[in-house]
Amino acid sequence: MIFHLLIVDDEAATRRGLSSFFDWGSIDCDVTATACDGAEAIEIIKSTPVDIVITDVKMPVTDGLELARYIYENHPQIAVIILTGYAEFEYARTAIRYNVSSFLLKPTPKDEIVAAVKEAQQRIIVSKRQDSIAKSELAFLKDQFLQELTYGSVSEDTDKRLEQFHISLDYYYIAAFRLDGAPSELNQLKELIIQQKSNSFCFRYNNLILSVYFYEELASVMENCQEIVRIPEQLYSMKVFVGVSSLHHGAAEFSTATFEAIHTLSLTFYSPSSIAVFDAAEGRIDNILSAEDTLSLYELENAIRQRDFQAVSAVTSALFLKLKSNFVNENDAKSICSYIYYLTFRVLAKSGHALPSEEHLAQIGRATDIFQLEDIIKRLLAFAREELTSSDREYSGYVQQAITYIREHPADELTLDDIAQHTHMNSSYLSRIFKKECGCSVTEYITTIRMEKAKELLETTNLLTYEIAEQIGVNEPSYFSMLFKKYAGLTPTEYRSRFR
Repeated sequence: MIFHLLIVDDEAATRRGLSSFFDWGSIDCDVTATACDGAEAIEIIKSTPVDIVITDVKMPVTDGLELARYIYENHPQIAVIILTGYAEFEYARTAIRYNVSSFLLKPTPKDEIVAAVKEAQQRIIVSKRQDSIAKSELAFLKDQFLQELTYGSVSEDTDKRLEQFHISLDYYYIAAFRLDGAPSELNQLKELIIQQKSNSFCFRYNNLILSVYFYEELASVMENCQEIVRIPEQLYSMKVFVGVSSLHHGAAEFSTATFEAIHTLSLTFYSPSSIAVFDAAEGRIDNILSAEDTLSLYELENAIRQRDFQAVSAVTSALFLKLKSNFVNENDAKSICSYIYYLTFRVLAKSGHALPSEEHLAQIGRATDIFQLEDIIKRLLAFAREELTSSDREYSGYVQQAITYIREHPADELTLDDIAQHTHMNSSYLSRIFKKECGCSVTEYITTIRMEKAKELLETTNLLTYEIAEQIGVNEPSYFSMLFKKYAGLTPTEYRSRFR
């Protein structure tokens, strides 16, 4: 880090001496500018980066103490060192009041000036670290508060906390961003959203990024979302999907806005566009769902699409456990089960399989208790599993080659380009037809195969977790554990214990 010095003295000889006869570079300093009085120094500070000011006290127009006061009130991050021939206590007391770093009497030995500058450097570094920690802690508390609002947690002090975090929810949209890639890349997506944001604030919500846009006009939100989608697709061939809520007002509607964004995000899979906006008419069937319920159903639909039926079972069990423990009323429980029917219908329709009978829907309407509903949903999902995993499923030659190669090389560092090269295809074309025929991306399919292999090894061997991770091509054990829990609903250790 280079520290920028500003030297202020009404004597030209002193300015030249301090500027030229010190090896400032040896202590990571550079003399950015010099000034003949405090007034000139203030103008320089307004337009030029300055870290440390070395100034005399007695100067015409604006003296050194007035300069110190200006810096203290307007640029407290700048360290001030005063060199003066006046030893009066009043000067020193005023300097202390303005948080002056050092107060040195002329003539001052060279080593004392250097020591004072080094002390100022240390103060600046410590201050920046503390400021960084404070900002980090504030961002964490802000994230935590907004996550509370997603669950509908509005209390008497909500308005006070909004004011504390400088958040105005007079008018806003919420956009839910999903990355079609590894969960480890989600932080990169968040950084991109932060870089591209305009009058918004974003935070992680499980495996999504939610961004709150403080706008009244949808056009501004869409413009920002389109830019966020475009950049990773052009630079890294990474697909980002976005669901945007309708316009909302007030903290009480925050949970509803989150639900709308996540619900709409699930519909981008069935749309040629990567961005979808909530339609109140289409979304009316789900208005009893909380944001948390919507996220569970979103995860359920993804698990069915990816043919990860261990995850399907885990999400379904957790959802029904919540319905039972919260004594959700009959109509709401049936509405949620109806939604599961429709999302299953959508997945099967999109992938060209036989569709579930409407009798499932009729049975949901006739059910007399939650246990009947759970049994109906289990049979519905069993039908979907049979359809999606049927052995007579036929793929085009290129896709079949890709599938065979992935299954035979789970431990290799598989990339879309490697697989495309093996099948003698263009990678973009392979990506499109693979998703069209299999209902999931190449990356999702690779992950599914690896997780299936991991389950097999956990059930049939005594290999340690890191050894299994290596055998399926995941080099980081902690990432493997996180990935496995996402797909199986259990950690590797829990899975081995339960299924052995």
